[in-house]
Amino acid sequence: MLNFIYQSQFFPGKSTLDQIARIVEVTNMPSNEILEKMGSDYAVRMMNSIRRVMPRSLEAMFPDCDADTIDIMAKCLQFSPDKRITIEELLDHPYVAGFRERDEEITSEGPVVIPIDDGDKRPVEVYKEELYKLMGPSQPAGTEEKKKKRREKSRSKSKRKKKKE
Repeated sequence: MLNFIYQSQFFPGKSTLDQIARIVEVTNMPSNEILEKMGSDYAVRMMNSIRRVMPRSLEAMFPDCDADTIDIMAKCLQFSPDKRITIEELLDHPYVAGFRERDEEITSEGPVVIPIDDGDKRPVEVYKEELYKLMGPSQPAGTEEKKKKRREKSRSKSKRKKKKE
């Protein structure tokens, strides 16, 4: 989400640890309680190895962003899933509400958890494959065609906008 808003890699770490350190510069270090809730000794060890720094505010980092943009970034940048914005709240947020098409949404009946241990390091393709298996054939009829039409519509809007400028 942040990469979409920022239009480039928001936390361009040189490694996983460096990337997490950059995130902590914005979010601050999560409490021990939050770290324990992660349920991963690997994650706790990784977080405890990061140097402590004073967090930077999103407003200072992005002085040209409006309040809705700052708000959604802050709500997405929460270590604790209990404090993080839910997908339903995100879709109703003013920043993205205009993109929502409720009649085309598919809702999971429960949490989507990829059955791979956090300590295992696998190629991205493996994670994608597991996620797609969990999703199953749940795409509504014509979804791909609708997505293609939306992309084409979006591209033509962008072209018209650029011509006006």
